[in-house]
Amino acid sequence: MSAQGRFDDAAEYLLSALPRLKKKHEIAEANRALGRVYAERKQWDDAIEQYQLAAPYLANRDARSNTLFELGEAPFKRESFEEARRAFQQVISKTRNPAQSYDASIYSSRCALELGDYESAERILFSLKSDPSFADLQSSVDLEIAALAVATGRLDEGMECYQKYINESENGEAKGLAYYRLGVINRDDKLDIATAKAKFDSVNGAGASRSLIDSARAASDGLSRGLLAFARMTDLTDSIREAISEI
Repeated sequence: MSAQGRFDDAAEYLLSALPRLKKKHEIAEANRALGRVYAERKQWDDAIEQYQLAAPYLANRDARSNTLFELGEAPFKRESFEEARRAFQQVISKTRNPAQSYDASIYSSRCALELGDYESAERILFSLKSDPSFADLQSSVDLEIAALAVATGRLDEGMECYQKYINESENGEAKGLAYYRLGVINRDDKLDIATAKAKFDSVNGAGASRSLIDSARAASDGLSRGLLAFARMTDLTDSIREAISEI
C-alpha cells in the first residue's frame, strides 16, 4: 500500500472513531493524531484545525507543548508566519524542555525574518547565543545569524559566518546547508561561478541529506552547462573575429 493509501486509511479510522469517544483527553489524542495525518498529507488548514481542538484538552503537559509546536510548524510550512510565530511563542512560555524551547525560539526568529522584523530576529538569536543554558545547542544559531545578515544585505558578513560554521563544525545536514547557501550567494550575488560550483560540489562530502545533495548537484550541473555554453560562445566569437580579419 502506498504512503498516501496508509494516510487515507488512518484518517478514515480516526474520523470514524471520534464520535464514539467520550472523554475529552481521548478526543484530544484522536484530534492530535488526525492533525498529524493531515500534516503528512500537507493539508495544513485541516492539520491546524485538529491541533487547535487537541491542545487545550491533552492530559499530559508535554503532549500539550508538543502539539503547540506542531501548531506552529503547520502554518510556518504554509508561510503564515505571524500565526506560526504566535504558536511558537506559546511553546516558549509553556514547555519544560530546553531543546524544544530552543527550537521554538529558532523558528520564532525565522518567522520574524520572513515578516521583515529583523530587529526581533536578531534579538532572539543573540539571546540564544549568550544563554549558557543552551550551550550544547548553539551551533545552529550561527547559521541563522548568517541568514539574517544576508537577508539584510550584509553579504560579506553572512558569507564569513557560513564559512566559520563550515570550518568549525562536524559533518551533517547543517554543514551541507552552509556550503549550499554559500554556493547560492556566490552564484546569484557575487557572480563568482567557479566558487559557486565548488561550494555546491562540497555539499556531497559534508554529510548532508540526499535531497540537499541532489539540489546541490542540480545547481552545480546547471553551472557546468552554463560554463560550457559560454566557452563555446567564446570560441565561436573568436572564430568569427578571425574570419572577419581575413576578409
